[in-house]
Amino acid sequence: MHSTTLNVLVRRSFVALVFLAASLIPPQGISSARAEGLDHMQCFRVRDGISGSFSAELSAAGATLPNTDGCRVKLKAKQICRPVSMSIDESELPFGTLDGDPDAFYKICYRAKCPSVGIVEEIFSDGFATRSFTKWKTSLICTPALRGDVYDVTFGLDDTTELFGIQVDVQYGAAGGEFEGRGASVSCTTPLVDPDAVALLDADDTRVLNAMMIEGDGIQGPGSIFTCRFAKSGGPPATSDFAIVSVGIDMADTVTAPTVSVSSIVPAN
Repeated sequence: MHSTTLNVLVRRSFVALVFLAASLIPPQGISSARAEGLDHMQCFRVRDGISGSFSAELSAAGATLPNTDGCRVKLKAKQICRPVSMSIDESELPFGTLDGDPDAFYKICYRAKCPSVGIVEEIFSDGFATRSFTKWKTSLICTPALRGDVYDVTFGLDDTTELFGIQVDVQYGAAGGEFEGRGASVSCTTPLVDPDAVALLDADDTRVLNAMMIEGDGIQGPGSIFTCRFAKSGGPPATSDFAIVSVGIDMADTVTAPTVSVSSIVPAN
């Protein structure tokens, strides 16, 4: 096959791959959790007529905090929670806010008072019983949380180059933390002014972050190409904790192996 034809096919395949991945996620800067509006939990204090108790042991697979044994659980329910969106006046907060992630491993709950939602009685079933809940009253608002301090990790091109597209795989298992968000809702941004397509995906199970982007006017190097928020206890991760593999296509449709590294790790604002 002629090299020019091969290069065109490579570019088309790359474009198709990036646009396919990008079509599965919301626009840049908006997490899927935000788009769906279900990144917080609203908990209601309720009255329940069920009685009784049972023993339980609590385990959290993959958690870094200890499990809990020897629990005694009362069947009389105290609260019921539902996923909600929450709009706030950030000027009233002493710190900034994190993007929501409905699948975040931890939730932090705050006491809250809200007007009555007008629920008189509702019937619910779970793994223990079917019961009728009355006297609904908002008691808590729970937000997604990351364990540890949060850092902005920026990845950049080291080479003097101009690329049509690039794919970067970042293995972060040695870093001892996690990127904010999961899957397509990973919290990342790019300084590219007008990218034709961007797809950023985080696989928590394999500890691999994948970034794919194309820019018809060229991705310039050296320079930063994307920044993601990373949470870790016990101090920031080291640049050597991130193993990076990249492949690119330059403006002449030639497949290249550009050098991508962690250019900075700073506390998140």
